[in-house]
Amino acid sequence: MRLTYEHRSTRAELREKIEAALAEALDPDSQYTRYAKDFNYAWTGDKVNFSLSAMGSNITGSVEVTDSEVIVDVAMPLLFRAFEGKVKSRILRLLGESVG
Repeated sequence: MRLTYEHRSTRAELREKIEAALAEALDPDSQYTRYAKDFNYAWTGDKVNFSLSAMGSNITGSVEVTDSEVIVDVAMPLLFRAFEGKVKSRILRLLGESVG
């Protein structure tokens, strides 16, 4: 699954916002930690690669920041493909809330 989100910020500003959103998602009291386990991520330049497990499946992907877009790529396991529309809408909402 691939989606893009247009922005008007600098790459540095977006990296900070994305880092803050990741830290919030990993907080033990976050609503996300009850569904996602073994979450790992690492930045390489303006791209963060991540992996996690949810409902017994491994999910990998990346979030890349360009001058005008945030590009999200997620390798969706077959089990989750039925929910792809909901996942896209949730990611876009989270980007709107955290990236602006």
